[in-house]
Amino acid sequence: MEFSFGADRLGLHAGIHKKALAGLCALAPPRIIYVSCNVHALAGDLCVLGQAGYGVRRVQPIDMFPQTPHCEVVVELCKQGAR
Repeated sequence: MEFSFGADRLGLHAGIHKKALAGLCALAPPRIIYVSCNVHALAGDLCVLGQAGYGVRRVQPIDMFPQTPHCEVVVELCKQGAR
């Protein structure tokens, strides 16, 4: 079981909504692909996922909007001890 998330950019719930993040951690998939264009929300969500036993395996910035300050970030997370 794997999950991919495209987190919200703006608003009160930038990043993954807290309830969705808690549900994801409860499901404990071995691998998560997280796509974000808000590095501040990403950092907060990565802290929560880290406390749930996930480690960052790879990070890839992608400049989908040249000539703007926006950049997408794709992060692969793996549950510690999972293959």
